[in-house]
Amino acid sequence: MSKDHADFTNFATAYSLGRSGYPAHLIDMLMDDLEIRKNDQIVEFGAGTGLITRELSGKGLSVTALEPNKSMLALAPALPHVRYGEGSFEKSGLPGNSYKWAIAACAFDYSETKLALTEIHRILQDDGYFTIVTKRLLKDQNSILMDIEHIVRRYLPKSRIVTPLLPLFRYIPAGWHRFLYKLHATVAHTYLQRSNFAKLLSTGHFHQKIYHETKDIVSLTKVQYICLWKSRNKTFLASGERKFGIFIENLQHYLDKHAIEHIEMPYMYKAWSVKAR
Repeated sequence: MSKDHADFTNFATAYSLGRSGYPAHLIDMLMDDLEIRKNDQIVEFGAGTGLITRELSGKGLSVTALEPNKSMLALAPALPHVRYGEGSFEKSGLPGNSYKWAIAACAFDYSETKLALTEIHRILQDDGYFTIVTKRLLKDQNSILMDIEHIVRRYLPKSRIVTPLLPLFRYIPAGWHRFLYKLHATVAHTYLQRSNFAKLLSTGHFHQKIYHETKDIVSLTKVQYICLWKSRNKTFLASGERKFGIFIENLQHYLDKHAIEHIEMPYMYKAWSVKAR
């Protein structure tokens, strides 16, 4: 992934306002199965504006939250048991053999895999764990989100690769679109399941694969939802400022026209964990 795609400097405020956090029960599942206890020393990589940091803090963990972007870090909230610092996957600046758990939420794809895994292994205690977390919006479960997807495909055609079948959508009745999304989700799940574990095990530093998933629904206000889109730097860069601005105008028009003040966002959260050798 390019450095531009990883740079949220100009998107930090929108990110802070529009991005949602992670369910507490996901953290409970991970802590139970990885035998992580209250007061354990852990590291969060790619902390951003503190979205999953809040949940880690709420569990009484002693968190060192690292984020390389100063603009993002400046918007992270002060939290009990949390120490923020500038650092990356590849260069954490942390002492070796010191942490029981390292976690990264929607951030590991921005790293240099080999360097990152080597550094994470260095700072973990013997038999420590590393977890990557992802989240995926289940658009097919909300008709409003499906309507918005049509707006996305109209104004941002180069920014979305929803499925290899996307070019056929214009020829397929709308009633089949949800089926196609579900088909794509099934294929994508199988691919990610294999590719993420393959990536985590690729350097030989880790073993013992552990997988978790759960669902949750997040309610966003109209303002938050617009900010969510404005925080998507990859979409902005792929589309260009002019096209992205036109899309935001049309999205706003759609929400105003249908008097939509809140949007229910159904998410699937997935976590891949591996154990240090």
